[in-house]
Amino acid sequence: MDGIHDVGGRQGFGPIEITDADPPFPTEWEARAFGITKSVTAASDYSVDKFRYTREQLPPLEYLTAPYFEQWMRCTMAMLVGSGLVTAEELANGLSDGTIPSDVGPQKTAEDAHAATAATARFDGPYDGTPGFASGDSVTVSLDAPSGHTRLPQYVRGRVGQVLAYRGSHGVPEDNVKNVKTFEPLYSVTFGLGDLFEEHQGSADQINVEIWERFLAPSM
Repeated sequence: MDGIHDVGGRQGFGPIEITDADPPFPTEWEARAFGITKSVTAASDYSVDKFRYTREQLPPLEYLTAPYFEQWMRCTMAMLVGSGLVTAEELANGLSDGTIPSDVGPQKTAEDAHAATAATARFDGPYDGTPGFASGDSVTVSLDAPSGHTRLPQYVRGRVGQVLAYRGSHGVPEDNVKNVKTFEPLYSVTFGLGDLFEEHQGSADQINVEIWERFLAPSM
């Protein structure tokens, strides 16, 4: 999905200003939004890829202007309704209709939500095939990306890079968002900054991008 969210390499957005003095949550409601999202009892079809794809479907103006954690809350509410855990009416009036949906995880406690903020997750899995590329191979990135959610940024499509390392087999986001568990070889591919962006011709800097094998072909 080539939406407004894929802004890597785009111009005109200005610098990202970060200082050590910035609090993690500038306002209390943002902290509460983060906590609510982490404490929601997820449906069995929930995944981080679905969460990302839901956020990507916000209207462009809202995506660029709505506060980050407001977008989180919109995504959480949309996924709750889409999974059948709550109704739009329940969200509107803040009251449960008393129905307990089936096929959901156990209720989370405050301790569970706190632990989730520091929890890590693994996304690797079994793969019976043989990786098609090795470190040092020259590869060309596909020009095409699937409709829907994709983790293939526009600025590397059609470009030639070099495989830096094979990272094992990992779940493919483009499939996972459709509830299909597919594990494929994942590579770190390095590109010269000047090869991607004309204004940086002559730069010695490089950009490393993680790319699944389905989007790579041997470079001729």
